[in-house]
Amino acid sequence: MKPISPLFVFLLVSLFSLFLPVCTPQKFENPPDFCTDNSMCITSGCSNTLCVSVQDEPVFTTCEYKYEYACYQNKSLATCGCVEHKCQWITQPGFDRCMQEKQALNNQIPIV
Repeated sequence: MKPISPLFVFLLVSLFSLFLPVCTPQKFENPPDFCTDNSMCITSGCSNTLCVSVQDEPVFTTCEYKYEYACYQNKSLATCGCVEHKCQWITQPGFDRCMQEKQALNNQIPIV
């Protein structure tokens, strides 16, 4: 039996290494707020006015309160859920009206 040439081994290893990156599994990251169902979405931020994926990093916001934030807390007007694989607010009829009415209060009645 003839011994294997070191050059042959080198060429074989080099050729194999060219295909190695193609064969290794790659990790794909989901875009921010990605979801497949409503259970993957949660409210976040100090006033719970953000709708984000449970898989995302925690979101921190300034702790202020505006009257319109009450519209987000009213589950008959708005829920945080999954729409087309993105966590977002799902609003119902009356939400826009609630926002307009509450936003008007910001200029009239100070929050103490």
